[in-house]
Amino acid sequence: MGFSRNLLLAGIGTFLAAGFSAGTASAAIYRTVANFAPGTGATPLSNGLSFTTGTSTLNVTFDPIANDTAFSVPPSGTVKRLGTFHVSVVGVDPIAIPTAPSPSHFTVNVIQSDPTPGSTAFPSSLAGTVSFNSGGVQVTFDDPTAKAIGDLNWMLVNLNANRTLQLDGPATGGSTDLQAFVTAVVPEPASLAGLAIGAAFLVVRRRR
Repeated sequence: MGFSRNLLLAGIGTFLAAGFSAGTASAAIYRTVANFAPGTGATPLSNGLSFTTGTSTLNVTFDPIANDTAFSVPPSGTVKRLGTFHVSVVGVDPIAIPTAPSPSHFTVNVIQSDPTPGSTAFPSSLAGTVSFNSGGVQVTFDDPTAKAIGDLNWMLVNLNANRTLQLDGPATGGSTDLQAFVTAVVPEPASLAGLAIGAAFLVVRRRR
């Protein structure tokens, strides 16, 4: 009888604890790592890629969140920066990023150390035509653009319907943040209720 009672109390306690945590902020720690894979016409840089047409050169680079960064995740979620793209051009000729026969790729890895250690990757491909005073780079991410790492969901934001992030060219500043909307994973009420009911069922069977 004591064992069954304890099991029932444990189930109810889990139900209440989960409901309580859904209304409080969660502490988290993360950092990011990025890499570029050069395709046709691309030259690797230490933190990006370079493309050349005639006497003009286009550089696309990315500064990740290199150090562990602590933040709080409220019940409504929060937006966190995963890093910043930089687009620069030297010369006056327009530069097109080749997509055939092999496109260039970019991947950002989110590395989470708290509350649940783990990581996930968001791969993408690059395209676009840029000059010193017009155009921009398109970064199109693979589906899905929302992934879970343990207790947190990470969803890329500011993408269009084609999952593309438009990077500002030199004419509009040349820097664009890559951001994610972070929310806590909350168990479904039905699952929590089922846990409590299951515990109560065990108590009933124990009594019989």
